Amino acid sequence: MYTCTTAEGTLKAGAKGELAAEITRIHAEINHVPPDCVNVVFSELPQESVYVGGEPGAPLLIAGWARRGHPQKETTRLALELSAAASRSSLAWISE
Repeated sequence: MYTCTTAEGTLKAGAKGELAAEITRIHAEINHVPPDCVNVVFSELPQESVYVGGEPGAPLLIAGWARRGHPQKETTRLALELSAAASRSSLAWISE
Protein backbone atom coordinates (compact mmCIF):
# COMPACT_ATOMS: atom_id res chain seq x y z
CA MET A 1 0.00 0.00 0.00
CA TYR A 2 1.44 3.35 -1.04
CA THR A 3 0.05 6.80 -0.26
CA CYS A 4 1.25 9.73 -2.36
CA THR A 5 0.57 13.05 -0.67
CA THR A 6 0.81 16.40 -2.44
CA ALA A 7 -0.66 19.87 -2.25
CA GLU A 8 -3.74 20.40 -4.43
CA GLY A 9 -2.83 21.23 -8.00
CA THR A 10 0.75 19.98 -7.64
CA LEU A 11 0.48 17.08 -10.08
CA LYS A 12 -0.05 17.61 -13.81
CA ALA A 13 -3.01 15.99 -15.55
CA GLY A 14 -2.38 12.28 -16.04
CA ALA A 15 0.50 12.27 -13.57
CA LYS A 16 -1.30 10.20 -10.97
CA GLY A 17 -1.77 7.28 -13.36
CA GLU A 18 1.83 7.48 -14.56
CA LEU A 19 3.20 7.65 -11.04
CA ALA A 20 0.95 4.82 -9.84
CA ALA A 21 2.12 2.67 -12.76
CA GLU A 22 5.78 3.33 -11.94
CA ILE A 23 5.31 2.56 -8.24
CA THR A 24 3.43 -0.62 -9.15
CA ARG A 25 6.12 -1.73 -11.62
CA ILE A 26 8.94 -1.21 -9.13
CA HIS A 27 7.14 -2.92 -6.24
CA ALA A 28 5.98 -5.89 -8.31
CA GLU A 29 9.42 -6.41 -9.83
CA ILE A 30 11.37 -6.25 -6.56
CA ASN A 31 8.89 -8.17 -4.40
CA HIS A 32 7.92 -10.70 -7.09
CA VAL A 33 4.18 -10.10 -6.76
CA PRO A 34 1.46 -9.56 -9.36
CA PRO A 35 0.80 -5.87 -10.12
CA ASP A 36 -2.78 -6.18 -8.84
CA CYS A 37 -1.35 -6.74 -5.34
CA VAL A 38 -0.02 -3.16 -5.31
CA ASN A 39 -2.34 -0.36 -4.14
CA VAL A 40 -1.56 3.32 -4.70
CA VAL A 41 -3.71 6.06 -3.15
CA PHE A 42 -3.37 9.81 -3.73
CA SER A 43 -4.11 12.37 -1.06
CA GLU A 44 -4.19 16.06 -1.97
CA LEU A 45 -4.09 18.64 0.80
CA PRO A 46 -5.01 22.33 0.54
CA GLN A 47 -2.02 24.46 -0.52
CA GLU A 48 -2.08 26.27 2.83
CA SER A 49 -1.61 22.94 4.64
CA VAL A 50 1.72 21.90 3.08
CA TYR A 51 5.09 23.28 4.19
CA VAL A 52 8.73 22.47 3.52
CA GLY A 53 11.33 23.93 5.85
CA GLY A 54 8.68 26.11 7.47
CA GLU A 55 7.66 27.66 4.14
CA PRO A 56 4.71 26.85 1.85
CA GLY A 57 5.77 24.05 -0.47
CA ALA A 58 4.67 21.40 -2.91
CA PRO A 59 6.53 18.19 -2.08
CA LEU A 60 5.64 14.78 -3.40
CA LEU A 61 5.61 12.49 -0.36
CA ILE A 62 5.41 8.74 -0.89
CA ALA A 63 4.74 6.50 2.11
CA GLY A 64 4.69 2.76 1.60
CA TRP A 65 3.76 -0.34 3.51
CA ALA A 66 4.88 -3.84 2.65
CA ARG A 67 4.25 -7.14 4.39
CA ARG A 68 6.89 -8.60 6.69
CA GLY A 69 9.29 -11.21 5.47
CA HIS A 70 10.99 -9.37 2.63
CA PRO A 71 14.80 -9.39 2.89
CA GLN A 72 16.26 -6.10 4.17
CA LYS A 73 18.39 -5.79 1.04
CA GLU A 74 15.28 -5.87 -1.17
CA THR A 75 13.39 -3.46 1.10
CA THR A 76 16.28 -1.01 0.87
CA ARG A 77 16.42 -1.42 -2.92
CA LEU A 78 12.67 -0.79 -3.10
CA ALA A 79 12.95 2.45 -1.13
CA LEU A 80 15.90 3.66 -3.20
CA GLU A 81 14.23 2.88 -6.53
CA LEU A 82 10.97 4.55 -5.51
CA SER A 83 12.88 7.62 -4.36
CA ALA A 84 14.89 7.74 -7.58
CA ALA A 85 11.76 7.35 -9.71
CA ALA A 86 10.00 10.17 -7.88
CA SER A 87 13.05 12.44 -8.14
CA ARG A 88 13.78 11.57 -11.75
CA SER A 89 10.22 12.10 -12.84
CA SER A 90 9.16 14.98 -10.64
CA LEU A 91 9.76 17.50 -13.43
CA ALA A 92 7.44 15.55 -15.69
CA TRP A 93 4.72 15.10 -13.08
CA ILE A 94 4.70 18.29 -11.09
CA SER A 95 2.95 21.45 -12.31
CA GLU A 96 4.94 24.64 -12.34
